[in-house]
Amino acid sequence: MQAVKQTPASLMIALLSGLALLSEVETSCLAQVPPANGSHQNTGQPPQAGQAQGGQVQGGAQNQQRPPQVKAPFTLTREEFDHLWAVLDAWEKRSAQIKTAKANFTLWKDDPHFKKQTTQRGKVSYKEPDHGLYKVLGEDGDWVDHWVCDGKAIYDYNYTKKKISQFNLPPGLQGQNIANSPLPFLFAAKKDDLVQRYWMRLIPAPPERANDEIWIEAYPRTQSERADFVRATIILTRKELLPFAIELYSANNGRTVHQFDWKINSGSALDIFRRNEFEASVPRGWTKVVDPGMRDTSGVSSAGNGTVNRQH
Repeated sequence: MQAVKQTPASLMIALLSGLALLSEVETSCLAQVPPANGSHQNTGQPPQAGQAQGGQVQGGAQNQQRPPQVKAPFTLTREEFDHLWAVLDAWEKRSAQIKTAKANFTLWKDDPHFKKQTTQRGKVSYKEPDHGLYKVLGEDGDWVDHWVCDGKAIYDYNYTKKKISQFNLPPGLQGQNIANSPLPFLFAAKKDDLVQRYWMRLIPAPPERANDEIWIEAYPRTQSERADFVRATIILTRKELLPFAIELYSANNGRTVHQFDWKINSGSALDIFRRNEFEASVPRGWTKVVDPGMRDTSGVSSAGNGTVNRQH
């Protein structure tokens, strides 16, 4: 087992993209998604000019300028791509149904350098279209990772330094979705954007879980996104098309795994009397530092859906 070295904000990018895909299809669409048979061509050859992965040219994103892409780790046949596209389409449609989502999760981290594995607990929340929260409780009972997104900025809490860092989102990304906020594959992603950002394929689930889960493997297409992870496995539940688990591998062979227990659209009228969890309050004795901003390194305009990274 290996460890991944990531910041709280970069992890938000992998948990905040898939939930948006959690929000657009009726669960009946799942009946149209057959189990993956695992047959794929891992040739390592890039697609033909003018094509995306295995012919992935759907949507208008291909007309935008993109940064240089890394070599494709595999190719897909037309049948394999069509199967993948059907799953992503169903996932996106399921996502459109989600107004709010909350989950408690277990987080496993494998550190290859120190040869250590840690187990932590946390919670994640989402409110359409652009509010998110992510908190991780350390093994000693203190919060170790904590960020909040209110649609205009991401607030990163440092409990050791008692400091909040505010990273403002570019105007073109405000009020949209949070697919490009910390933690992809959780909130507000679209199938067109996913296949433009990642080399993706269906992989076979373990036989004892194949009837209940859909496994998707993803590799970032650009070096800028590889800074967050080099490979991901997204495990969707067949019944609800929700991420059951997300596994991320880093360039140093580190690994993190989030496993979720979701509550979808579970709000009540009493919520108006509860504190807004997406409001980034400054605790007494803490300081807040406003970052100059965040920049889009994807090569597309700020109105597009490129990954947002901190401005250094």
